[in-house]
Amino acid sequence: MRHSPFRRARSVVAMMAAIALCACDPESKYIDEESALAIVAPDDGDGAAAAQRALGLAAALRELAAVRGNEPSWTAETEIADAFPLFLPGREAPSYYELKVTTGREDAGYIVVNVDRTDLLVVETAVAGRTLTEAYSDATGRTDLEIVRYDWFASSARHGREIVAAVGLDGTAEVRLVEGNPALAEAVAELDARSARYVEEHACAPTQSRRALDAWYGGSRIAELEITEEELLDGDFVDYLNETVPITSSWVYHYLDHHFSSPTWHLPHWAQPHDADGYPVGCGPVAWAMVYAYWQEFHGKSGLFDAADLSGAWEPEDCDPYDGNEINEAMWELAELVETVYGGSKSKWGMTYPWNMDQGAAYAMLHGYLFTTCDEDSGTEWSKFQTIDDEIVADRPAILRINAEGVGSGDHYVAIEGTRYREEVGLDSLGYRANFGWAGKSSPVWIYVQSAPDGGEYHSAFNAYSVDM
Repeated sequence: MRHSPFRRARSVVAMMAAIALCACDPESKYIDEESALAIVAPDDGDGAAAAQRALGLAAALRELAAVRGNEPSWTAETEIADAFPLFLPGREAPSYYELKVTTGREDAGYIVVNVDRTDLLVVETAVAGRTLTEAYSDATGRTDLEIVRYDWFASSARHGREIVAAVGLDGTAEVRLVEGNPALAEAVAELDARSARYVEEHACAPTQSRRALDAWYGGSRIAELEITEEELLDGDFVDYLNETVPITSSWVYHYLDHHFSSPTWHLPHWAQPHDADGYPVGCGPVAWAMVYAYWQEFHGKSGLFDAADLSGAWEPEDCDPYDGNEINEAMWELAELVETVYGGSKSKWGMTYPWNMDQGAAYAMLHGYLFTTCDEDSGTEWSKFQTIDDEIVADRPAILRINAEGVGSGDHYVAIEGTRYREEVGLDSLGYRANFGWAGKSSPVWIYVQSAPDGGEYHSAFNAYSVDM
């Protein structure tokens, strides 16, 4: 039986109560015995699965403790207020829970955690805005939807067997209704079928590989969390769970030094403008433009954007295609320099090949900054992370080409304005504070990747670009 977003299991509600009680007390354990037993009490007879669900939910509290104090919007009043299930295509049970975060009862983002080892434990964190589930509910007027997550960008909402809405298939983070939009219906159906095949064949999320996940879980104490139903009733399990997911944070954070919009956005919140024929400029030129905006505003490169004042121009509407403004013109100039190609008829797109992205440095050269450089790193996940982390420490935003639809492909460029990494053995997930360059994204989103086993596979990030002037 599938779970409706607004008909959550009692165990999840119990978890939220436990989080609310202990989140603000750094001396408390994550979970007390009574709450833990309520959380993990199996409703399917599978004690190991119940324990994994508990661990995934407990990881959310660890994330809350780690981010609080590092992000201005998450304070001592921040708590997890609700939980909504998210599904992988083709799976009957939830693979994720989307945990709604509030600060002083105001929306403050979300944490997405995995509960069946088909992905990293924490896969995405936003520090502002509402949950995906709530966005679908608002757009459709329904609370009985099943939300299917494909990757960081794309998702869909089902009512019964029918896909009624989707996000991320048109270059924005806005909910689009399928009814009356045959092109969208066809695109999301194809993505759903392709992703379901991958999930069935590989037993993991489309953005992962089973081999990499097994190595990640196997390299940590998480691998030992195999619990029988009888053992769930043993008080030692509570202590073990708290030891496995300790409250102390070992994340190391780095951010750019300056903000376009205090206290949230380090880079402009720009999106892709469209031309008169409806083609978007492409994510590559937008990522370049956001990087150049930081150089102009905070590093004295005033000749960019025809010397326009960008101090108050950080919203998507500030690069409106019909204004003919300097931001818009810079993006289209960049599109020519990086040789963005355009296609599609019903669903139009712009694509920049990774081997052309470094040509964006020519924009600064043409505007008087002759020593501009762009270096590309397509090595291991750890190599790319170190490249970008070095840039952030030096107060230079970077660009990352990431995987949106599966292992072996990369199709979106994001501008990076922060990094975080964990120093524990076996939990070597790496975090990027990514500015998607999409309308509808309410805040930069923390996205997480992992080091591939033996450094031999690509998983989530493909090309890192460092820019200096």
